[in-house]
Amino acid sequence: MAVTSVPARRATRLAAAASALLAAACGGGGAGGGSPVDDGPPPVAALLQPYAEPGSGESFGEAEARHLLRRVAFLAPQAEVDRCVRDGLDRTVDRLLDAPRDTSAEADADALVEDPLRPGFDELERSWLSLMVRTNSPAREKMALFWHQRLAVSGRMLHNGNLRWMKEYRDLLRTHGLGNYRTLLEELTHNGAMLVWLSGLPSDKEHPNENYAREFWELFTLGVDNGYTQQDIQEAARAFTGWDSRWVPETELEELYFHAEAHDEGTKTILGQTGSFGELDVVRITLERPEAASYLARRLLEGLCYRDPEPELVSELAQRAVDGGWELKPLVRLVAKSRAFYSARARRSQVADPTVQMVGLSRATQLPLESWELLWNAEAMGHVPLDPPSVKGWPQGLGWSGEQPLLDRAVMADELAGKDHVHDADGNDAAPVEVTHLLPPGTGVTGADVVDHLARLLDVTLSAAERAVLVDYMDHTTGDDGAPVAAPFDPSDPDAVDVKVRGLLSILAQHPDAMKN
Repeated sequence: MAVTSVPARRATRLAAAASALLAAACGGGGAGGGSPVDDGPPPVAALLQPYAEPGSGESFGEAEARHLLRRVAFLAPQAEVDRCVRDGLDRTVDRLLDAPRDTSAEADADALVEDPLRPGFDELERSWLSLMVRTNSPAREKMALFWHQRLAVSGRMLHNGNLRWMKEYRDLLRTHGLGNYRTLLEELTHNGAMLVWLSGLPSDKEHPNENYAREFWELFTLGVDNGYTQQDIQEAARAFTGWDSRWVPETELEELYFHAEAHDEGTKTILGQTGSFGELDVVRITLERPEAASYLARRLLEGLCYRDPEPELVSELAQRAVDGGWELKPLVRLVAKSRAFYSARARRSQVADPTVQMVGLSRATQLPLESWELLWNAEAMGHVPLDPPSVKGWPQGLGWSGEQPLLDRAVMADELAGKDHVHDADGNDAAPVEVTHLLPPGTGVTGADVVDHLARLLDVTLSAAERAVLVDYMDHTTGDDGAPVAAPFDPSDPDAVDVKVRGLLSILAQHPDAMKN
């Protein structure tokens, strides 16, 4: 009798059935497994106060560390979780947010782009995905993804002669995603990829294009119809005029430049202020509006904590943003250490974007998906960084919970669990990928031990019934007649370890808990 894994049909049925469970778990926010008993939310005034202060009765343990890693970085291996618990909340948050650039991982990712001046679109996508998986500074990449969703630009309208602008956009998010919000907006306003994406090339004083002016307020900084008029949009469009591009035959590259004569230098009235304004003035005037600070605060709280944050909480964080000169890292640091962040309402309340789940699974399991595999799965799941479907970004939350999106995630989970070799430049098997490192430490390891260990690693809370089914899977095989036969898991049997651990990993990666952020 051979050791057999769970048939693929059974595994994918788990993903198809997960939609309702995911909706129930994330629809209104909830504690989920591993969270403390909810004795009611703390007073709103206390929500931005530090969590786990001495005498508070609150603790920073494994559940809190995993929650922090999921939201601010990615799912991580057990050793990283253990380090977070040892270091405590303050040191862990500071270490994540203050981590220096991982220049080695960046160099490896950049090496995937054959010609930096003429990158391929898929090269840029593979490069960033690879960096997310391998970097020692995961918060930098996670917060860049955060802003990519909210300041969405796609490179699909670019070409070989100007695709480098998309890398500049990506690095803009990576540099300023934990930097200064004003600088982020200013740099975005004259980024070449954005100018192409939102019709800013060319936009001159004779024919100012309103597209970016509208999206700058509606989606990027203020919200729909929140404090501006159509007249304001028209006046801001005049302020954004002047950028153009030209083809350089010597280099066969498109060059971005500011054409001063095409810029409208006339007097404009924008959001109640009058002057001969340019693009940086639009950013300044916008950030002087109270709606801008509230919009930023709400986005941070909804992305890091939970939907529909309390108005008092939004107001307090908005004031902190203004008082702090629009520096983003102090705001993220404040939220990541706050009682709101670790509240029962915040935990297990979000559906992870598919790429975030894929990157987290690869990092946590240390199974090395290669760049082309990362891109293939991201494309299959409909979440490819650098190519959002619209300026609104990708679906969020339960927009990812339909049957087909979950089946696509099931395929990704199978790909990850089945990863048995890395490949050379020609695509040939180069080195085997083992899964023995996913066994729990110690001797006399049982099937139940492996179930508990991998569920813990993936931050999955199993019901008693779910655990019993998985232990049964680990301790049985299939006879020649197709009937189950008792075969207790043997950690010394390489075939049993390879088949059973991979099968179990695939199943657990399709559990609703594994899809939460």
